[in-house]
Formats: sequence, structure tokens, C-alpha cells
Amino acid sequence: MARETVEAFQEGVAWFEGGRAFLLIMDEEERVDGELSRLADTLGIEVVGVELIKRPRRTESSFLGAGRIEELVELLQTRPPQLEEDEEEPENEVKPIADLVLVDAQLSPRQQINLENDLNIPVLDRTAVILQIFEKRAQTRESRLEVELARLRYDLPRLRQRGTGNDRRGGGGRGGRGHTNIELEKMRIRDRVAQLTHELEDLHKLDQTRRDQRTDVSVLALVGYTNAGKSTLMRALTGADVLAEDKLFATLGTTVRQMQPAVTPTVLVSDTVGFIQDLPHELVASFRSTLDQARDATLLLVVVDASDPAWRNQMKVVYQTLTETMGEREDEVLVLNKIDAVDEETQDRLIEEFPEALQVSAMDPTSVALLKENLVRLRDSLLKPASLFVPYSKGAVVGQIRHQASVLSETHDEMGTTFKLRAPAADLARWKAMIG
Repeated sequence: MARETVEAFQEGVAWFEGGRAFLLIMDEEERVDGELSRLADTLGIEVVGVELIKRPRRTESSFLGAGRIEELVELLQTRPPQLEEDEEEPENEVKPIADLVLVDAQLSPRQQINLENDLNIPVLDRTAVILQIFEKRAQTRESRLEVELARLRYDLPRLRQRGTGNDRRGGGGRGGRGHTNIELEKMRIRDRVAQLTHELEDLHKLDQTRRDQRTDVSVLALVGYTNAGKSTLMRALTGADVLAEDKLFATLGTTVRQMQPAVTPTVLVSDTVGFIQDLPHELVASFRSTLDQARDATLLLVVVDASDPAWRNQMKVVYQTLTETMGEREDEVLVLNKIDAVDEETQDRLIEEFPEALQVSAMDPTSVALLKENLVRLRDSLLKPASLFVPYSKGAVVGQIRHQASVLSETHDEMGTTFKLRAPAADLARWKAMIG
């Protein structure tokens, strides 16, 4: 049922958990089939009807034309069966078949308000649905603050006054107009937005400091479309107890664990929130920690669910998002996941099209072991060969080298130890500076 979260004197967006929804889907070639239905399912909303919308006649204030609106009003109503002659007509002749309408598009505040008025039923656009899922899934303090900030920015232009008449507060004896309740609420929201922005900047600085302290460790970042199997793959690579659920956005946030069995130099694996088509602008900031983690990674593992019929569109969305946020990178590795659910002919075509891609079934230990070997090999290919002489007086450097580098050989004389090794360029530069 409706779970309205706005305050008593104003209306923003009605938020739902459970209930029945009628979907309006955009009939576009690159639209991921069934995605809005799965988003609704994540919120426990039952889909009772779907209507395709071809090239909606959008204007600044309307999303659909008058004729289409009339058709939808009819679709959203159920009529009682034909009455017998001796039966009385019920008081309510028609009943709505749904509690709300979900639109697979981003609506302007005016479009959303007018569509609700025309259909006489609450309307949520794609942004509102994803926002509510993020709100439900957020676990860390940072993600909760990010989602609250995104929601306030989304709600602000959609606040509507409930009722009419004199609704002003303030305005003293000097004749001031005072403020309407809606104006006061907007002021409160803007103050909260400023507070959240400040808190998040402090958290981002702290996160960056933590990442800077991990410059001596290789990080493999799992990125990909939501529900591509990243969390299951994370568990397989690290043994970590990471939530792996067959729902969109089951994971919201970034998890970092050490690859198991451990290798030298150490390899960390990070699991991130999944991307999605038409990610709402209000939620781009909610991906900041995920994108920062990916940006600083040694390797980006772009995970694609090879068994999903929409995998090609999903992969396109991921690469576009990565390019837009961090530019072109040479350290991206395509990982075709759930390959066990793909027939041999399709596997052969994938190998031919993506010869450098790694294939894996996260549920198959043998397949995962092979993936680990390939990932370590790729990581090692990024290590720089070097020869370092470390005086005995610099014993701390020796410990770091043995823990963080791939040591090929070491020889000793009366002055110190000579290492032939392979290590990340940043580590080599740091050790040379420490040696002096």
C-alpha cells in the first residue's frame, strides 16, 4: 500500500512498497526488456498490466497526448459484470485495477503532476522507482546520506500544497506577508541539502585518505550492470560473505576483500553497485564512492551476464558510464559471467568476437580457479622489473619488498641486500625514495 512520507501540510511524491502497478513502457529498440518489471518486483510491487508507448508526444507540461490519456483511463478501470434485470447498480461503477502507474521514463515535475491529475492515480517515473530501491538498500552511512540527498533534490521541485485557502505563517505586525508552508518546507529541504553536502565532502576526503594508504596493493574492481553476478563472483574470488541475491541493486555500496588463496603481491577485489540504463541524474552522486574505487583500481573487471538476452545493451551502458566518468582506460578486462548457461555455439561466437575476454561460471570452482590464475597473470603483466640494493640500515624497506613485490632473487653482501623483483611503478618509486 502507499507509504506516503511527506509531511501533513504538503505533498511530494507518493512512495510505495507493495501494492499493484500498471506499467507504461517506452517502445524503444535499445530499451532493456522487462527491466521496469524487475525494478517493481524488487519493491514487492505486483505488475497487473503493461502498455507500450510509442514516441510519446512530450511537451513541457505533458507526457502523453489527450487521446492516449483517454485510452489509459479506460485501461486503468475495471467494470462490474453485466447486471441482471432485477439487480441494483452498485454505487461504485468502476474501480481502478492498480494502486499506481510506473512510467519507464524520466518525467519533469509538471509532467508527473499533470499525468497524475489526468489518470487520477499516483504516478512514479523511473527515477522515483530507482531512488526508492536505493533508499531501501543503503546500508553504510555514506550511501544513506547520498540517497537522502538525491531524494531531497528529486522531491524539492515536486512539492505541492495540499488544499487551498490561507496557509501562511509568520508575517508580524509590520505587515509582512510571511511564508507559506510550502515555502518553509522548501527552505528546510535546502538547509538539509547544504548540511548533507558538507557531511559527504568530509566522508569523501576520509575515503580518499584510506585509498591513498592502499597504493601498495593491487585492487581488481568488479564493475558491471546490476544483477550481472558481481557479488557471486566476489564470493568465489575471495570467500567473503557478500550478499548475492537475484534482485536488481541487491548490493549498494563498495566491498573490498583479499583474493583467496592469498598471493604476493597482495591482490584485493572490490565489489561495487551495479550500473543501469538511464541512471537518473539525481543518483549519479550516489555512485561517487563506487566510481572512485574503480578509478583507483589496478584493473577494471567489466562483468557481463552472458546468459542475459540484453547483455549487449547492458555492456554498452557500462562502458558508456565508465567512459563518461573516467575517460578511456587500457586496464579494462571483459569478464563473461554465467557462461555455463550459454550454449556452445554462442560461446564460440563470443570467443570469436571478444578473444581477449575471460569466461567464467562463478558457481564452478574449476572455472573460478582458472579465472584467478588469469587475473594474477594480468596483474603481474603490469608490474615493472627492477633491481634494488637495500642497505641493512633500511630494514623496513626489506619487509615491504618481501610482502608487496614479486621477488625473483635476492643476494647479500657485507653492505646490504640486492633484490631482483617486479612491482608496481608507484611502489618502486616509494622504495627508492626511502632508500635515498
